[in-house]
Amino acid sequence: MVKEKKLSFVIASDHTDRNNAILKEIKNFLEYHGYKCEIYDKDCGPNDDFPIIASGAVEKICSGAFDRAILIGGTGSGMAMVANKFKGVYATVVNNFKELVEIVKRDDPNVLCIPAWNFPRQDARQMIRLWLHTKPSNDEKYVRRRKEIKAIEEKNFK
Repeated sequence: MVKEKKLSFVIASDHTDRNNAILKEIKNFLEYHGYKCEIYDKDCGPNDDFPIIASGAVEKICSGAFDRAILIGGTGSGMAMVANKFKGVYATVVNNFKELVEIVKRDDPNVLCIPAWNFPRQDARQMIRLWLHTKPSNDEKYVRRRKEIKAIEEKNFK
């Protein structure tokens, strides 16, 4: 019997995640369940810019050091924009559980961007649990669309 490799995660947040509350909640959850997890090692101050934080974390996926990233920022949108500038990265902002399940089934993201401004810390564990246990759909149209995205990526990231 072949044991399935556990995913590894890099987590980063900017100053909008007050006291890194969401980040710590997620890290504790992942480590409790035996996942390799690292906080992107950037001391964040009120004037730090999210592009530096997001790109540093995403580079760890691109290097192969980690499988997935979780980025926490005010709206999450800026983090997703930065992450999607890297080849092989499929970042999305998630605002609620239902949306996350549909996004994973349809698009299979490897980077989750969480909006710190309107995301209850207590929902972090459930959000990550859903991401871990929801599988991408094998429905022909979603498989085709994911292939189309990869083709666009190959064309634009030469």
